[in-house]
Amino acid sequence: MKRLIASASLAFFGLSTLSACGSVGTAQGDLRSAVDAEQSVLNECYRDALTRDEALTGDLRVRLAMARKTNTISNLSVLTSDIDDARLTSCVNEVLSGVSIEEGPGVNMEVDYTLTFVKLPNR
Repeated sequence: MKRLIASASLAFFGLSTLSACGSVGTAQGDLRSAVDAEQSVLNECYRDALTRDEALTGDLRVRLAMARKTNTISNLSVLTSDIDDARLTSCVNEVLSGVSIEEGPGVNMEVDYTLTFVKLPNR
């Protein structure tokens, strides 16, 4: 049986907008850590997508929004995608929508991430 190895690389794209100054530096780092912690689940989303299309690769750029007094994602939107797999996009949305941090950012915060999906060679 052939073993499938896949990876969803996460590239931090950058903070896109803030509505005020505050403890955003800590919140931004906490959010990055929380998103990074979902790497294995994102890899599962991708492995599932590869069962539908073995050649599927590409980037999915998302914007995560967090309201100033909440510690969970208040909105997630896909900014750009060159991945033609609605189920993969839906899975990523579901995973990242559940991300939370310990304390709210103190300001309305939006952060962009680029997820790069690539099939790794079998080892």
